[in-house]
Amino acid sequence: QDDRRDEQWDRAKSEYEQAIKLDPINMDARKGLKDVEREIETKQFIDRAKQRIDVGQDEDGVELYLKVDADSIYFPRAQAEIHRLASLLTRRYVEKCHGAVKSGDPSSIVESCGHYLNLTCNIRADEEVLKQVRTAEKKLGPKLKGEPWSCSSSYSWVSQDTSAQAASLDSRIAKKYPDQRLAENVRIYANGQAKEALTGLDNLKEVPAEAHNPDLAKLVSNIELAYGFYADGVSSLQVNDVRNARAHWQNLFDADKQIMPDGFQSELVTQARQQLSHEYLKLGQGLFNQERYVEAFQQYQQGFQVLPGDTDIQQAIRDLEQVAYKIVGNPKDCQQLRDVLNMTVGDPSPSLAHKQAIAIGKQNKCRGF
Repeated sequence: QDDRRDEQWDRAKSEYEQAIKLDPINMDARKGLKDVEREIETKQFIDRAKQRIDVGQDEDGVELYLKVDADSIYFPRAQAEIHRLASLLTRRYVEKCHGAVKSGDPSSIVESCGHYLNLTCNIRADEEVLKQVRTAEKKLGPKLKGEPWSCSSSYSWVSQDTSAQAASLDSRIAKKYPDQRLAENVRIYANGQAKEALTGLDNLKEVPAEAHNPDLAKLVSNIELAYGFYADGVSSLQVNDVRNARAHWQNLFDADKQIMPDGFQSELVTQARQQLSHEYLKLGQGLFNQERYVEAFQQYQQGFQVLPGDTDIQQAIRDLEQVAYKIVGNPKDCQQLRDVLNMTVGDPSPSLAHKQAIAIGKQNKCRGF
């Protein structure tokens, strides 16, 4: 069971098998073995999904995350990734659809706008986009590849929240940037393609009438800053300088707020937060393995500040709570109780181990309790 908590599946499987050899009818061991075998298979789905996403095969990654059982320890993490990818893909195809409509290429409209409709049609109907697709299909006539577009239930994993957020972001960008040409490039930037957005804006600057457009100049400056800070943060992480990466990315977060509508962040910021949170998790796990639990908790807290709701850090904090719970069961001295307070969640919703440490500290008349 300890190995399961630490996600050491092969070791846990071996231990359960040994227990069954000693006691063939032990139901706890048999159930534990079945659960661990499921988690081993699930971990393979998770690893393969990450590999697909790393090479740009986002939808293949989603298909693998969808295989994660609701009873698995990995389920919350898989759901969080599905939600993130749904939001990313919807925003991506909104932008591609806009570009296709602008170019007037019927094949591109059918492909890009059709894909956008796939991602949203199970939740809401976008009649304007559907009209563009139908017009493009008619123009293609016999050259149309495949059947005319129709809504498929295979995209039902896209949540209502994701679809609504993508539609809301699109409208909020249009409201913040009345100039449609600027809005189009902000949509590109929002999808994490800062370099491509800058190329589009640079082309716009070549138009004589735009040479002294202050809104264009300001947008270019902000995106250049954001892209530069993101690149600096990546460089810092490559040499394991987490503190410097956070400083650069804090500047990125500030620049991004100048570009994006209130309440939204770009995919660059999402990626930066995820990478930074993962680095804090790694640092915390290293300290946890050295039994430096207070310092590990501090690293987890740093990661949680960067990415609230990170499911991997939530699990790491639960692991610390288990250690703390064992300590309060038989504390050596008051200092150990103080350590428990500094390695567990306190106000406003203190964990069970945290509350027990306070109670025992008061009972033992420890200073500061």
